Amino acid sequence: MKCKHCDKLLKLSQYKQNDTWKSCPNCSRANGQMHVFYRYPDKFGTTAQRSSPSHPEGAQSYCTCCRSDKVADLSQAKTCDQI
Repeated sequence: MKCKHCDKLLKLSQYKQNDTWKSCPNCSRANGQMHVFYRYPDKFGTTAQRSSPSHPEGAQSYCTCCRSDKVADLSQAKTCDQI
């Protein structure tokens, strides 16, 4: 499924505003319309195992709520058209 705003796949993380916002693929798929972004790295966390050349800090793919099976706090989220 693709984002209705940017036409990129919802299942792939996107970064915005100099990597200060990151989309959660799980929340984005649940939204079904657009990418759902949270502050990065605050709402994601990092780990050395996920380190890559483009993101050496090792960003987690899913937000902390999705990784802990909690309901995401969408009041702190922005959709693709808001960023």
